[in-house]
Amino acid sequence: MILEVLPVFISTFLVGGFYALFAHFLFHFKAKLPKDKTKSRDFSIVICLRNEEKNVPTLLRNLSALKYSGKFEILLIDDNSTDLTVNLLLSGLKKLNNAQILSAKEKRFPNKKGALDIGINNAKYEFIALTDADCAMPVDWLEYLNAGFESGADIVFAPTPLRSTGSFWGNISQYESFRNHFVMFGSATIHFPYTATAGNLSYNKQAILGIGGYSNTVDSLGGDDDLLIREAVKNKLKIYPLPIREAAISTYSKTSYAEYIKQKSRHISTSHHYLFKHKLYLAVWYLSQIIPMLLVPFVFIHPLYIVPFWLKCTLESGTALLFSRRLGFKIPFYRILMYPLFFEIFPVLHFVNSLRVDKEWK
Repeated sequence: MILEVLPVFISTFLVGGFYALFAHFLFHFKAKLPKDKTKSRDFSIVICLRNEEKNVPTLLRNLSALKYSGKFEILLIDDNSTDLTVNLLLSGLKKLNNAQILSAKEKRFPNKKGALDIGINNAKYEFIALTDADCAMPVDWLEYLNAGFESGADIVFAPTPLRSTGSFWGNISQYESFRNHFVMFGSATIHFPYTATAGNLSYNKQAILGIGGYSNTVDSLGGDDDLLIREAVKNKLKIYPLPIREAAISTYSKTSYAEYIKQKSRHISTSHHYLFKHKLYLAVWYLSQIIPMLLVPFVFIHPLYIVPFWLKCTLESGTALLFSRRLGFKIPFYRILMYPLFFEIFPVLHFVNSLRVDKEWK
C-alpha cells in the first residue's frame, strides 16, 4: 500500500514545497523604494539595436520622457542594422541631448554580447542600466534601480512583464513569462539567483568589469543575462531583485508559433551552460511540475494519484492570482485557471527544440 502511493507523497511534497517557499519569500520581501535612497547614482543606459526600425520611434519617446534626480546618459549601440534603424535614431537624437549612437562593427564578441561590451566600455557613469528597443519603461525607472542599489548590491534586476498580442501563442508566451518570473524572483529572494531579466537589468560597471565583463559568457548564443548572473554567482557578487510592478519594463509577446518556439528554445539552450547546482535545481523544479501530470493516467492503481496534479494546478493558479499583478502582468482570470491544466507540455517542447536552435540573436 505504501509503495503504491509513494510517488504521490514525493510529488506532493515537491510541488507544495516549491510554491510555499517562493510565495512566502516573495510575499514578505521588502523591496527598496525611491523614498529609501540616500543618494542619486549616475547611470549609463545601454540599449543594443539590430533592425529595430518599427520600435525606434516609441523607444525614443519613452527615453525622452524619463525623469531622474541624478545624471544619466543614453548609449544606443547599433549592431549592424540593415534597415532604417540608424537613420531613425539620428533624426531622434535632436530631442535627446544626452544620447549618442555607437557602432558595433568592430565588436570583440559575437551576437548581442559584443554590442553590450561596447556599451559598457564606452559608458562614462558608474552604473549601467540595460533595456531593449522593444521595451517600454516607466518615467521613474531609474529612481527604482537607484533605490535597489541602496541594498549594497552589485546587480539589480526588475520585472519585464509581457503584454499579450492577443494570439493563442501570445497568450501562452505571456503566461510562461509570468511562470518564469515567479521562479526567477522567488529564487532570488531566497538568495539563490540563477538568471535575471535582460530587458531590466542594472549593475555596477566596475564590479562587472572586475569579473571579466562579457568575456566569460561567450559559450552560448544568448545568455547575456543568464550567463552574466552565472559569472556573478561564481564570483560572489551581490544580486538584488526588485519584484515590484512600479519598476517593471513591459514588452509585447511573440505572435506566431514559429517566433514563440524560436525565442523560447534559444532561451532554454542557454541553460545547458548554467552552473551544475542551477541545472540540478531547475531540473527538480520542472520535474515537480511535470510528474503530477504524468501520474494522472495511473489513477486506476490508486485514486490518490490525482492529488499531485490537483495540488499543482491549485497552487499555480493561486500564485498567479496573488503575484501576477505584483510583477506587472495582466493575465485574464480564465487563463490563470485553465493554463495550469496543460502548460507543462511547452517546457518539454522547448527543451527538445533547444538542442537544434539557430546561431543568430536576431
